[in-house]
Amino acid sequence: MRETSHAAIQGQGQDTRYLRAVLGNVAEVYETHLGRHDAELFMAESAYTLAAELGANAIRKARPGRPTMAHVAREVDTAIAWLDEDVTIAEASDQQMTLLSPGPSGARSRFMMNLYLFGHIAADALGYVRVVLHESAPGSNEPWKIVIHTSRTGGGAEFRSRYRLPD
Repeated sequence: MRETSHAAIQGQGQDTRYLRAVLGNVAEVYETHLGRHDAELFMAESAYTLAAELGANAIRKARPGRPTMAHVAREVDTAIAWLDEDVTIAEASDQQMTLLSPGPSGARSRFMMNLYLFGHIAADALGYVRVVLHESAPGSNEPWKIVIHTSRTGGGAEFRSRYRLPD
């Protein structure tokens, strides 16, 4: 039997492309068999474990102070790089962070997984956020915007920390 190192098999970037392909396939199969809503819920649940780890990283890096959106932006950027996503952070202030992404090319639930992932990273670090998705018009080639607000007013989905933050 011929032995080959894991690195030689994978190559640079192969692991993220494989992960992206697997997640895309899972999302498409779930949408086909369960419907888009249930597929989005499943993909969101799948993102929680990763979000918890990255949210905890933002909290640890903020010690002794409270985490800020800048801490969250670094962890969201880590998630974007790890998943090799076509998402960019357009701006991050104390009140909000705006991410830009092309509309989903595959299953929408795969795209929504990222929205939930980023929302939970921020909520776990900051205690509460509201996430608003601004979809572009079909065929416009304009990016979709994901805006994460620290404000408790306005539209979008609410995300609360699953952990009690220190006062």
